[in-house]
Amino acid sequence: MKNNKVLKNGLKRIAIAFSLAFIGPIVFVLGSNPQLSYFLQILISLIGGLIMLSAILIGFMGIQKILSFFFDKPSE
Repeated sequence: MKNNKVLKNGLKRIAIAFSLAFIGPIVFVLGSNPQLSYFLQILISLIGGLIMLSAILIGFMGIQKILSFFFDKPSE
């Protein structure tokens, strides 16, 4: 029997990455508001960029977990 906990963990990471992939560009575009000061525009855009980068990294980690579920030998 394969370890279903690894698959669930991978799917959770993919779900988190998917939600961050939608939140990141929204925050990034909110940083281009001309009513904000220049410092706030840079800060908000930087936060949006970090959210997008974390979505990519968490997505890769989730894919790695799912692939290890399918291709690693069971430890039984």
